[in-house]
Amino acid sequence: MKRRQDIVTIRALAILVVMLGHSIIIYSSGWNLYPTIQSAPALAHVKDIINVMQMPLFFSVSGFCLVFTLSSKRGVSVLDKVKRLLIPFLIVGLCWMIPLRLALGYPGYRGQPLWRIVLVDLLLDVDSGHLWFLPTLMLMFIVVIAAYKLCTAVRWPEWSFEVVLVVLAMGAAGAVVIFSGLETVPYAGRFGHNFLFFVMGYVWHRHEGIIMPMKTSIGRVVSAALLVAACVAIWFGVGATGIVSVAFALIMVACIYVLVPDWSSEPVRLISKDSMGLYLFHSPMLYISFALWPDIAPWLMVLINFVGFGLCALGITELLRRLHLGFVLGE
Repeated sequence: MKRRQDIVTIRALAILVVMLGHSIIIYSSGWNLYPTIQSAPALAHVKDIINVMQMPLFFSVSGFCLVFTLSSKRGVSVLDKVKRLLIPFLIVGLCWMIPLRLALGYPGYRGQPLWRIVLVDLLLDVDSGHLWFLPTLMLMFIVVIAAYKLCTAVRWPEWSFEVVLVVLAMGAAGAVVIFSGLETVPYAGRFGHNFLFFVMGYVWHRHEGIIMPMKTSIGRVVSAALLVAACVAIWFGVGATGIVSVAFALIMVACIYVLVPDWSSEPVRLISKDSMGLYLFHSPMLYISFALWPDIAPWLMVLINFVGFGLCALGITELLRRLHLGFVLGE
Protein backbone atom coordinates (compact mmCIF):
# COMPACT_ATOMS: atom_id res chain seq x y z
CA MET A 1 0.00 0.00 0.00
CA LYS A 2 1.45 3.35 -1.04
CA ARG A 3 2.47 5.50 1.91
CA ARG A 4 0.44 8.68 2.25
CA GLN A 5 2.96 11.52 2.39
CA ASP A 6 0.41 13.98 3.75
CA ILE A 7 -0.21 11.71 6.75
CA VAL A 8 3.53 11.27 7.18
CA THR A 9 3.81 15.06 7.40
CA ILE A 10 0.86 15.37 9.80
CA ARG A 11 2.36 12.73 12.10
CA ALA A 12 5.68 14.58 12.10
CA LEU A 13 3.91 17.87 12.80
CA ALA A 14 1.91 16.28 15.62
CA ILE A 15 4.98 14.98 17.46
CA LEU A 16 6.85 18.27 17.03
CA VAL A 17 3.89 20.18 18.47
CA VAL A 18 3.73 17.79 21.44
CA MET A 19 7.47 18.11 22.04
CA LEU A 20 7.28 21.91 21.93
CA GLY A 21 4.36 21.89 24.35
CA HIS A 22 6.24 19.68 26.79
CA SER A 23 9.35 21.84 26.43
CA ILE A 24 7.60 25.05 27.52
CA ILE A 25 5.18 23.65 30.09
CA ILE A 26 7.19 25.15 32.96
CA TYR A 27 5.90 28.58 31.91
CA SER A 28 2.24 27.49 31.87
CA SER A 29 0.08 28.81 34.70
CA GLY A 30 -1.70 25.46 34.91
CA TRP A 31 1.49 23.51 35.72
CA ASN A 32 3.26 24.21 39.01
CA LEU A 33 5.41 21.17 39.74
CA TYR A 34 8.61 23.14 39.19
CA PRO A 35 8.69 26.84 40.16
CA THR A 36 10.66 29.36 38.12
CA ILE A 37 11.44 33.04 38.52
CA GLN A 38 11.17 33.46 34.76
CA SER A 39 8.00 34.74 33.15
CA ALA A 40 7.23 33.98 29.52
CA PRO A 41 3.64 35.06 28.74
CA ALA A 42 4.04 34.43 25.02
CA LEU A 43 5.15 30.84 25.62
CA ALA A 44 2.28 30.38 28.08
CA HIS A 45 -0.18 31.46 25.38
CA VAL A 46 1.48 29.15 22.86
CA LYS A 47 1.09 26.31 25.36
CA ASP A 48 -2.63 27.10 25.67
CA ILE A 49 -2.99 26.78 21.90
CA ILE A 50 -0.99 23.55 21.84
CA ASN A 51 -3.10 22.09 24.65
CA VAL A 52 -6.24 22.44 22.56
CA MET A 53 -4.99 20.68 19.43
CA GLN A 54 -1.95 18.50 20.20
CA MET A 55 -3.62 15.26 21.30
CA PRO A 56 -6.69 15.63 19.05
CA LEU A 57 -4.29 15.73 16.10
CA PHE A 58 -2.41 12.66 17.35
CA PHE A 59 -5.60 10.65 17.94
CA SER A 60 -7.02 11.69 14.57
CA VAL A 61 -3.97 10.24 12.81
CA SER A 62 -4.56 6.92 14.59
CA GLY A 63 -8.18 6.95 13.46
CA PHE A 64 -7.17 7.87 9.92
CA CYS A 65 -4.76 4.92 9.78
CA LEU A 66 -7.46 2.56 11.08
CA VAL A 67 -8.84 2.48 7.54
CA PHE A 68 -5.50 1.09 6.32
CA THR A 69 -5.47 -1.48 9.13
CA LEU A 70 -9.00 -2.74 8.47
CA SER A 71 -8.30 -3.07 4.74
CA SER A 72 -5.09 -5.05 5.27
CA LYS A 73 -4.95 -8.86 5.26
CA ARG A 74 -4.01 -8.99 8.96
CA GLY A 75 -6.77 -6.66 10.05
CA VAL A 76 -6.78 -5.25 13.55
CA SER A 77 -6.20 -7.42 16.62
CA VAL A 78 -5.90 -6.83 20.34
CA LEU A 79 -2.59 -8.72 20.50
CA ASP A 80 -1.00 -6.49 17.86
CA LYS A 81 -2.07 -3.39 19.78
CA VAL A 82 -0.75 -4.81 23.06
CA LYS A 83 2.66 -5.19 21.42
CA ARG A 84 2.41 -1.78 19.83
CA LEU A 85 1.12 0.18 22.82
CA LEU A 86 1.22 -1.55 26.20
CA ILE A 87 4.70 -3.06 26.00
CA PRO A 88 6.31 0.35 25.28
CA PHE A 89 4.11 1.86 28.02
CA LEU A 90 5.43 -0.58 30.62
CA ILE A 91 9.06 -0.62 29.51
CA VAL A 92 9.43 3.14 29.17
CA GLY A 93 7.42 3.82 32.31
CA LEU A 94 9.39 1.39 34.48
CA CYS A 95 12.84 1.74 32.94
CA TRP A 96 12.94 5.35 31.78
CA MET A 97 10.35 7.76 33.14
CA ILE A 98 10.15 6.60 36.76
CA PRO A 99 13.94 6.19 37.23
CA LEU A 100 14.59 9.65 35.77
CA ARG A 101 11.94 11.22 37.96
CA LEU A 102 13.26 9.50 41.08
CA ALA A 103 16.86 10.48 40.31
CA LEU A 104 15.83 14.12 39.91
CA GLY A 105 13.65 14.31 43.03
CA TYR A 106 10.35 14.63 41.16
CA PRO A 107 7.96 16.48 43.52
CA GLY A 108 5.01 14.24 42.69
CA TYR A 109 6.82 11.17 44.04
CA ARG A 110 7.92 12.61 47.39
CA GLY A 111 6.96 10.44 50.34
CA GLN A 112 5.60 7.64 48.15
CA PRO A 113 6.90 4.04 48.18
CA LEU A 114 7.98 2.59 44.87
CA TRP A 115 5.09 0.11 44.73
CA ARG A 116 2.58 2.96 44.93
CA ILE A 117 4.39 4.94 42.24
CA VAL A 118 4.19 1.94 39.91
CA LEU A 119 0.71 0.70 40.76
CA VAL A 120 -1.19 3.92 41.43
CA ASP A 121 0.68 6.67 39.60
CA LEU A 122 1.73 4.76 36.49
CA LEU A 123 -0.73 1.90 35.97
CA LEU A 124 -3.83 3.60 37.39
CA ASP A 125 -3.00 6.91 35.71
CA VAL A 126 -2.85 9.12 38.79
CA ASP A 127 0.41 10.52 37.43
CA SER A 128 1.45 8.57 34.35
CA GLY A 129 2.98 11.63 32.71
CA HIS A 130 2.91 11.65 28.95
CA LEU A 131 2.43 7.87 28.80
CA TRP A 132 -1.33 8.08 29.39
CA PHE A 133 -1.74 8.30 25.62
CA LEU A 134 -0.79 4.66 25.08
CA PRO A 135 -3.32 2.86 27.35
CA THR A 136 -5.99 5.34 26.24
CA LEU A 137 -5.34 4.50 22.60
CA MET A 138 -5.34 0.81 23.53
CA LEU A 139 -8.78 1.25 25.09
CA MET A 140 -9.97 2.92 21.91
CA PHE A 141 -8.81 0.00 19.80
CA ILE A 142 -10.54 -2.47 22.13
CA VAL A 143 -13.81 -0.58 21.63
CA VAL A 144 -13.21 -0.34 17.87
CA ILE A 145 -12.43 -4.06 17.53
CA ALA A 146 -15.53 -4.99 19.54
CA ALA A 147 -17.71 -2.71 17.42
CA TYR A 148 -16.21 -4.05 14.19
CA LYS A 149 -16.72 -7.67 15.21
CA LEU A 150 -20.31 -6.93 16.23
CA CYS A 151 -21.13 -5.27 12.91
CA THR A 152 -19.48 -8.13 11.04
CA ALA A 153 -21.15 -10.87 13.10
CA VAL A 154 -24.66 -9.53 12.57
CA ARG A 155 -23.87 -8.78 8.93
CA TRP A 156 -24.82 -5.15 9.10
CA PRO A 157 -23.95 -3.05 6.02
CA GLU A 158 -20.45 -1.60 5.86
CA TRP A 159 -21.59 1.93 6.71
CA SER A 160 -23.08 0.72 10.00
CA PHE A 161 -19.64 0.40 11.58
CA GLU A 162 -19.01 4.07 10.94
CA VAL A 163 -22.37 5.01 12.45
CA VAL A 164 -21.64 2.91 15.53
CA LEU A 165 -18.28 4.64 16.01
CA VAL A 166 -19.83 8.10 15.71
CA VAL A 167 -22.56 7.21 18.22
CA LEU A 168 -19.99 5.77 20.64
CA ALA A 169 -17.76 8.83 20.31
CA MET A 170 -20.62 11.26 20.91
CA GLY A 171 -21.85 9.16 23.82
CA ALA A 172 -18.40 9.00 25.41
CA ALA A 173 -17.90 12.75 25.05
CA GLY A 174 -21.32 13.44 26.54
CA ALA A 175 -20.80 10.97 29.40
CA VAL A 176 -17.64 12.76 30.53
CA VAL A 177 -19.53 16.05 30.65
CA ILE A 178 -22.59 14.66 32.44
CA PHE A 179 -20.84 12.26 34.82
CA SER A 180 -17.86 14.16 36.21
CA GLY A 181 -16.89 11.13 38.29
CA LEU A 182 -15.62 9.42 35.13
CA GLU A 183 -12.59 11.69 35.33
CA THR A 184 -11.39 9.67 38.34
CA VAL A 185 -11.73 6.31 36.56
CA PRO A 186 -8.35 5.34 35.06
CA TYR A 187 -8.27 6.34 31.39
CA ALA A 188 -12.08 6.62 31.14
CA GLY A 189 -12.08 10.41 31.19
CA ARG A 190 -9.23 10.58 28.72
CA PHE A 191 -11.09 8.15 26.45
CA GLY A 192 -14.21 10.29 26.57
CA HIS A 193 -12.33 13.47 25.78
CA ASN A 194 -10.36 12.06 22.84
CA PHE A 195 -12.29 9.24 21.15
CA LEU A 196 -14.22 11.83 19.15
CA PHE A 197 -11.01 12.86 17.39
CA PHE A 198 -10.02 9.26 16.69
CA VAL A 199 -13.38 8.75 15.01
CA MET A 200 -12.99 12.07 13.20
CA GLY A 201 -9.78 10.79 11.58
CA TYR A 202 -11.50 7.58 10.52
CA VAL A 203 -14.53 9.39 9.07
CA TRP A 204 -12.29 11.91 7.30
CA HIS A 205 -10.38 9.11 5.58
CA ARG A 206 -13.55 7.25 4.63
CA HIS A 207 -15.06 10.33 3.00
CA GLU A 208 -12.00 11.89 1.41
CA GLY A 209 -13.72 11.75 -1.95
CA ILE A 210 -16.14 14.39 -0.70
CA ILE A 211 -13.62 16.34 1.35
CA MET A 212 -10.71 16.46 -1.07
CA PRO A 213 -12.23 19.27 -3.20
CA MET A 214 -11.61 21.49 -0.16
CA LYS A 215 -7.89 21.25 -0.89
CA THR A 216 -8.08 23.95 -3.52
CA SER A 217 -6.41 27.33 -3.29
CA ILE A 218 -9.60 28.89 -1.93
CA GLY A 219 -10.11 26.01 0.49
CA ARG A 220 -6.58 26.38 1.82
CA VAL A 221 -6.99 30.13 2.26
CA VAL A 222 -10.22 29.61 4.20
CA SER A 223 -8.65 26.85 6.28
CA ALA A 224 -5.61 29.01 7.07
CA ALA A 225 -7.88 31.87 8.12
CA LEU A 226 -9.94 29.57 10.38
CA LEU A 227 -6.80 28.10 11.92
CA VAL A 228 -5.34 31.53 12.65
CA ALA A 229 -8.67 32.74 14.04
CA ALA A 230 -8.87 29.77 16.41
CA CYS A 231 -5.29 30.34 17.58
CA VAL A 232 -5.95 34.05 18.18
CA ALA A 233 -9.13 33.28 20.14
CA ILE A 234 -7.33 30.78 22.37
CA TRP A 235 -4.42 33.23 22.79
CA PHE A 236 -6.86 35.74 24.29
CA GLY A 237 -8.46 33.14 26.55
CA VAL A 238 -11.50 32.19 24.50
CA GLY A 239 -12.16 28.46 24.18
CA ALA A 240 -9.09 27.19 26.01
CA THR A 241 -11.28 24.72 27.93
CA GLY A 242 -14.75 23.19 27.81
CA ILE A 243 -17.03 22.51 24.87
CA VAL A 244 -15.70 25.49 22.92
CA SER A 245 -12.20 24.02 23.06
CA VAL A 246 -13.56 20.78 21.54
CA ALA A 247 -15.08 22.78 18.69
CA PHE A 248 -11.83 24.65 18.19
CA ALA A 249 -9.88 21.39 18.21
CA LEU A 250 -12.14 19.88 15.54
CA ILE A 251 -11.73 22.99 13.40
CA MET A 252 -7.96 23.14 13.86
CA VAL A 253 -7.44 19.45 13.07
CA ALA A 254 -9.62 19.70 9.96
CA CYS A 255 -7.74 22.80 8.79
CA ILE A 256 -4.39 21.05 9.23
CA TYR A 257 -5.58 18.12 7.12
CA VAL A 258 -6.59 20.53 4.37
CA LEU A 259 -3.42 22.64 4.56
CA VAL A 260 -0.79 19.89 4.71
CA PRO A 261 0.63 19.18 1.23
CA ASP A 262 0.59 15.74 -0.39
CA TRP A 263 4.37 15.42 -0.20
CA SER A 264 7.07 15.32 2.45
CA SER A 265 10.85 15.62 2.77
CA GLU A 266 13.55 13.35 4.14
CA PRO A 267 13.78 15.10 7.55
CA VAL A 268 9.99 15.01 7.85
CA ARG A 269 9.92 11.30 7.01
CA LEU A 270 12.61 10.63 9.63
CA ILE A 271 10.69 12.48 12.34
CA SER A 272 7.48 10.71 11.36
CA LYS A 273 9.15 7.29 11.38
CA ASP A 274 10.62 7.96 14.83
CA SER A 275 7.54 9.71 16.22
CA MET A 276 6.82 6.92 18.72
CA GLY A 277 10.35 7.03 20.10
CA LEU A 278 10.29 10.81 20.26
CA TYR A 279 7.05 10.65 22.19
CA LEU A 280 8.32 7.99 24.57
CA PHE A 281 11.78 9.32 25.38
CA HIS A 282 11.64 13.10 25.04
CA SER A 283 9.34 14.18 27.85
CA PRO A 284 11.11 12.49 30.81
CA MET A 285 14.39 14.18 29.91
CA LEU A 286 12.80 17.58 30.45
CA TYR A 287 12.82 16.99 34.20
CA ILE A 288 16.59 17.44 34.01
CA SER A 289 16.30 21.06 32.96
CA PHE A 290 13.20 21.74 35.06
CA ALA A 291 14.92 20.40 38.20
CA LEU A 292 18.46 21.68 37.64
CA TRP A 293 18.07 24.92 35.68
CA PRO A 294 14.48 26.18 36.19
CA ASP A 295 15.50 29.84 36.16
CA ILE A 296 17.54 30.00 32.97
CA ALA A 297 16.37 32.29 30.17
CA PRO A 298 13.24 30.95 28.43
CA TRP A 299 14.93 30.93 25.01
CA LEU A 300 17.71 28.76 26.43
CA MET A 301 15.19 26.46 28.12
CA VAL A 302 13.41 25.94 24.80
CA LEU A 303 16.71 25.37 22.99
CA ILE A 304 17.83 22.74 25.49
CA ASN A 305 14.47 21.02 25.79
CA PHE A 306 13.13 21.09 22.26
CA VAL A 307 16.32 20.88 20.23
CA GLY A 308 18.84 19.28 22.60
CA PHE A 309 16.65 16.65 24.23
CA GLY A 310 14.73 16.21 20.99
CA LEU A 311 17.93 15.14 19.23
CA CYS A 312 18.76 12.89 22.18
CA ALA A 313 15.37 11.18 21.90
CA LEU A 314 15.85 10.80 18.15
CA GLY A 315 19.28 9.23 18.74
CA ILE A 316 17.91 6.81 21.35
CA THR A 317 15.14 5.75 18.97
CA GLU A 318 17.53 5.07 16.10
CA LEU A 319 19.96 3.25 18.41
CA LEU A 320 17.26 0.92 19.74
CA ARG A 321 16.17 0.06 16.23
CA ARG A 322 19.72 -0.72 15.15
CA LEU A 323 20.24 -2.88 18.25
CA HIS A 324 17.14 -4.86 17.23
CA LEU A 325 15.25 -3.62 20.28
CA GLY A 326 12.39 -2.26 18.27
CA PHE A 327 9.87 -3.92 20.60
CA VAL A 328 10.57 -1.06 23.02
CA LEU A 329 9.13 1.22 20.33
CA GLY A 330 6.20 -1.07 19.65
CA GLU A 331 7.70 -2.36 16.42
